[in-house]
Amino acid sequence: MTMSEIRVRPATFRDRHTVVDTLVRAFDADPVVNFLLRQDRKRRWAFETFFDVAFRRLILPVQGAWLTEGGAALWTPPGEWKSWRTWPDMFRLMRTFDGSRRRDVFAGSAQVQRAHPRAPHWYLYAMGVEPSRQGQGIGSALLRAMLERCDTHGHAAYLEASTESNARLYARNGFRTTRDLDLSARGPSLRLMWREPISNHRKSYSHL
Repeated sequence: MTMSEIRVRPATFRDRHTVVDTLVRAFDADPVVNFLLRQDRKRRWAFETFFDVAFRRLILPVQGAWLTEGGAALWTPPGEWKSWRTWPDMFRLMRTFDGSRRRDVFAGSAQVQRAHPRAPHWYLYAMGVEPSRQGQGIGSALLRAMLERCDTHGHAAYLEASTESNARLYARNGFRTTRDLDLSARGPSLRLMWREPISNHRKSYSHL
């Protein structure tokens, strides 16, 4: 399957369960999400709640969700990353975190917030492809849906990559690493990545 055959469309509230289920499966083995969220018998609930709150509170209000069969991406436009939008669900959200590492989780989250660039940019909060669909070009197609708009309007993009394979995909699509960030002495690392808009005459997207 080529990227031209993968249909990517904006997601709406009616896609809520599809987006959440897709991201839960995609991030099941993600080191950062597993560091943040509880790993007990309520693990599935924690994953579903975490992505549901993000989708409803952070992304839908700014129309930044994209969906395709087997993958989803959550973006916020320049100036619209507002973590306070999660406050109506803060009690539920707090219960998703791993209580045994709560201090490390909060300290790591604070580091990520402080490192967030102030320059205008589109922010890729989360992008995931279901494990059974990886290697089919879905990740690249999801990226292209937004990066083409970034290039057209001259907007930068930013993300935090949680694995080496994800970082390689983003690098092939124009992102460069600006910093490696350790969430804690016992936790995983994030690779902070920035992308300047690419002019049409030198544009090249990955066909992963």
